[in-house]
Amino acid sequence: MVIQEAQLNPPEASKRERPRSRTLAAIIAGTAMAVLLAAIGVYVAAFHPLSTTVSWAPSGTAIAPGGDLTVSGRVTPAKMGRQILFESSLDAHGPWQPMSQTAITDARGSFAITFKPQLLGSFIMRVVVDQAGRNLEVTGQSKYVWLLSPSSISLTGGGRVTNQIPVNFTVAVDPPTVGRTVRLEQSSDKVHWVRLGPSAQTQADGTTLVRVPGLAVGVWSYRATVAQDDNFAGAVSPLAGATVEDIKVVAARAVAARAKAVAEQARQEKASAELQAAADAEAAQKAVSTRPAPQYGYQCKPGDENLYAVCAENKAWIDGQKVHDACLAAGKTWDIATQTCP
Repeated sequence: MVIQEAQLNPPEASKRERPRSRTLAAIIAGTAMAVLLAAIGVYVAAFHPLSTTVSWAPSGTAIAPGGDLTVSGRVTPAKMGRQILFESSLDAHGPWQPMSQTAITDARGSFAITFKPQLLGSFIMRVVVDQAGRNLEVTGQSKYVWLLSPSSISLTGGGRVTNQIPVNFTVAVDPPTVGRTVRLEQSSDKVHWVRLGPSAQTQADGTTLVRVPGLAVGVWSYRATVAQDDNFAGAVSPLAGATVEDIKVVAARAVAARAKAVAEQARQEKASAELQAAADAEAAQKAVSTRPAPQYGYQCKPGDENLYAVCAENKAWIDGQKVHDACLAAGKTWDIATQTCP
């Protein structure tokens, strides 16, 4: 009996062990799958490439000759030390040429660089962010930049003027271009400038006339500016000065100057007459000392009437003859008794 029970128990135990083995296998398989998925996740997280985006912009689309261009932007995801390259082209389709400038991102992924473009005319720019680890390389949007041609401007006018009278300033822009916008500015200290009057437009020869109705009394400096346009850079002219005086003061000064001139002329005429009289007297005195005294009227010379009686009588007779002849020429009768012309 005991032996028979021993023979019947093993099959029952085997039946109990089979479900237990299947459960253990399922647990092992599930654990292995979880480990595999975790390994795949770690691989993906550690080695899967990440996309990069970049946004950027130039400080301006039009740069004056010799001017600075600042390019700034941000790279996402943010990472310090990513290299930013710059490329240029004359056409949107290339070919693209590398530029000598480079920039490096900071901890926020931002970058900025300032430089002087060495190209001429208009060109297209773009930025290229290099690959860094799993972060892929990316090329930013291309944008146009214009390098403007230089221009110059001159200003003439001013000087010593009066208030209440319009003053003309002539402005000339080079290269000569029609339609350039110019403005006139005024300053008392050459530091602070105030726009004077409305703007003006250049003619085909590059010139324009700015007419100012009346300037304030004082000493002023003036300059002209020409605005930047699509082709030419702006410019500022050399200074022109003006001393503006009160018109009443100027008129009074002119009257005083004229009076002074008249007085000076009278003084000079008087001095000249005195010099001439002195010269005549000296000549007469010299003549007296070098020739005999006249005995008859025909021997008299100019000035002798002041020295000799015979010459005085002769001059009186000659003057009387002139009056007598004038009387007869006038058709009148000479009164012999009174020696007059009635």
